Amino acid sequence: MGSLIKFIKVDIVVQKILFFVVCISAIVVYPLALSLPALGAWQLFSAFTIRKRLKDEFRKKYLPYSISYLGFMVLSFFLADYIGSGLYEFMIGLIFIPIPFCIAIWYYLETSSTLKHLKRQGIVEMPEAMNEILDSEEIFKIEERL
Repeated sequence: MGSLIKFIKVDIVVQKILFFVVCISAIVVYPLALSLPALGAWQLFSAFTIRKRLKDEFRKKYLPYSISYLGFMVLSFFLADYIGSGLYEFMIGLIFIPIPFCIAIWYYLETSSTLKHLKRQGIVEMPEAMNEILDSEEIFKIEERL
């Protein structure tokens, strides 16, 4: 469980860095097309990893919804011939920028909440020096001295 907590801490740092990159790249729209999908890909990886380790029901629902939304995004490219250009540009802008950004913020807050929940339960990281203590002979040396 300690390695999961380390992963969640790293996950939160990576998400913060990617949010910063997304905000900076929002100044020029083209890099946003690279940074926002990178954030989404990281969050899907995070959701899959945490779901697998914690059997988290929230992430069990989040993963198929996110993958469905990605399918909807791909489908929106094929709608260009059926929707007027002004409406289509608005729709593409809405589907590809603010909605994924809001979902990313929401997932970040959920990940932070998961970390707080694990800490409240008393699950903490095990110090490196304690990792293999039960398998070492040090425990028997202590008992012999008593």
